[in-house]
Amino acid sequence: MLGGTRLGEADRLVTLYTQRRGKVRAVVRGALRPRSRLGGHIQPLSHCQLMLTESKGLDVVTGCQIIGPLFPMREDLVHHARGFYLMELIDCFCPEGLENPALFSLLVDTLEHLCLGEGGERVLRRFEVRLLDITGFRPELHCCLGCQQALEPVTNYLSPSAGGLLCRACAPEQSPVHSVSVNTVKVLRLLREADMETVNRLNLAPDLAAELEAALRSYIQYVLERSIKSGVWLERLRREFGPNGALGGPQNGR
Repeated sequence: MLGGTRLGEADRLVTLYTQRRGKVRAVVRGALRPRSRLGGHIQPLSHCQLMLTESKGLDVVTGCQIIGPLFPMREDLVHHARGFYLMELIDCFCPEGLENPALFSLLVDTLEHLCLGEGGERVLRRFEVRLLDITGFRPELHCCLGCQQALEPVTNYLSPSAGGLLCRACAPEQSPVHSVSVNTVKVLRLLREADMETVNRLNLAPDLAAELEAALRSYIQYVLERSIKSGVWLERLRREFGPNGALGGPQNGR
């Protein structure tokens, strides 16, 4: 479930992301009643198999089977924030009713790895890169979009308006741009093709991780023409609780 709002006294209107129909809005009858079985099952960050029936232009959820709760550790605030960040990205990038099995698989795979405590922020960066590719906003990472020449292994510039990287000579002609180091470009290229095992083995220095996040965040915000609210929440939680985010527990940095 990507989100939901109250509908009348007892019902709830929810936004779902599905394998076969993409983003769908549906009504959960009686979801706000204390003994509602459906209301208890259809929660954010859970993987469910649903039965939907069309009624008055909106689908109605008539059945639900839990496939797997993706974030069982309620005290892990940073993991929850990461999950909600992914949900918001999906909601912003995807129109209703557009099937995208590749994106659905990417979302489920990413959430499952985050639930296991694997990859952390590296997994989010992989998701962002793959999301841009799958939804048609793939940035050019090998040639300068200004002069069309192969990029030299020096500091270059990511231009959201141009749709990828620019060399030093062409960057001043574009605005805004985000400077990216040689290592950041290498990681961006790697994340485009890497599997989860490779991502889990990446060891990114704090400065490199921060530059990578800032570059992708600026690109995504330009594409969406808005900021990601859950991204701001995630940054605040990381400052307060550290990268692990478990209240009262050790921070192992995973």
